[in-house]
Amino acid sequence: QSQATQALLPLIRGTIHNIDTVGIPQCLTGPIARGDIKTIKKHLDALQKVAPALLSTYQELGLQTIPIALAKGRINQHQAEELQAILK
Repeated sequence: QSQATQALLPLIRGTIHNIDTVGIPQCLTGPIARGDIKTIKKHLDALQKVAPALLSTYQELGLQTIPIALAKGRINQHQAEELQAILK
């Protein structure tokens, strides 16, 4: 197996274990889970410049992640609405 695969396997296994143990909402990390609008805007700008074909995928995945972040309780409805606005 490639070095990349060997590097990723422990992360993937750990993620699956955490999902199985505590559930998806509690495992969610990253800027959407934190309601970090500033970082998400930076991601969108970078994708627009470097990989515009991936922009819509990032936006859709982000939109689908918002309800999970709400379920986790780390963001409130106002933050969720802000996230939806910048990801549309």
